[in-house]
Amino acid sequence: TILGDGSISMILDPVGIVRHARLRFDDMCDVVAVDRVEEGRGETQQLILFSIGADETFALPLGQIERVEKIAVKDIQRIGNDEFVEYRGRSLPLLHLDQHLLVQPPRDSPEIVHVLIPRGMDRAMGLVTHRVIDTPEGVFTVERDAVASQGLVGTVVLGDRIVLLLDVFGLTDLARPDLLASQHGALSGVRILVAEGTDFCRWYLSDYLMALGAEPVFVPDADEAWQVLTDGVFDLVLADVAVRRVEGQALLHRMRGNTMVGSIPVLGLSSLISSDETRALLSAGFDDVVYKLHRGAL
Repeated sequence: TILGDGSISMILDPVGIVRHARLRFDDMCDVVAVDRVEEGRGETQQLILFSIGADETFALPLGQIERVEKIAVKDIQRIGNDEFVEYRGRSLPLLHLDQHLLVQPPRDSPEIVHVLIPRGMDRAMGLVTHRVIDTPEGVFTVERDAVASQGLVGTVVLGDRIVLLLDVFGLTDLARPDLLASQHGALSGVRILVAEGTDFCRWYLSDYLMALGAEPVFVPDADEAWQVLTDGVFDLVLADVAVRRVEGQALLHRMRGNTMVGSIPVLGLSSLISSDETRALLSAGFDDVVYKLHRGAL
């Protein structure tokens, strides 16, 4: 990956290292998971913080970013009002935050910019930034009421810094409204029960599912999910398999043993998906497993 100062850093794969060394931390993981639930901490997220050359600091979930590319401004090409850059043999449209959100424009014109390329997009697009600041990890509290705008999820306070948390899919819809329009109503009238343990992810899922015309009902844990499921009529269930209190697998097994709800499709939602985990969850009976913030896969 490319750091804020332009230097290149190697990214380690801790899961791969653990598997290679045949290390086991099952007991430790159980203790940590229980502690987090008891403390109400929720699920850990990692953000990427960046700026566009003004006072505001922006953030995206790091899991939504596929690549960070260092681009020379001279290599950016304009076609009409749009900007493009060559990326892996294809033209990549560029998106500038100050052109779509009520934020300050850049104060300078650097020779080099960093382009964030999100994963899971309906159409590839690059987000232009001037500086990548940091990639903090933790359980973040998102304030939704502080900002009200398409393309923004809310604000997060990190130390003495107020950070604007972006909705990259909402930004894409602002830049290319034709893409969302083509999907509008695709899930019209579909009732979806979403058992998701974190506010952070519920907001992302809610905005997208409602934009497609779906009728999502969100619950924070397996017990409430079962109660709502047996009291209502649903076409699909999305169940978090990462947060312990949601217990997506337990909910699945309970559903499959019940004649009233046993035939409803169930998708597993995870923020850390490995091939081994996916195979295990599919073997357990999930109809599919997707990365919870990967809109394209969902």
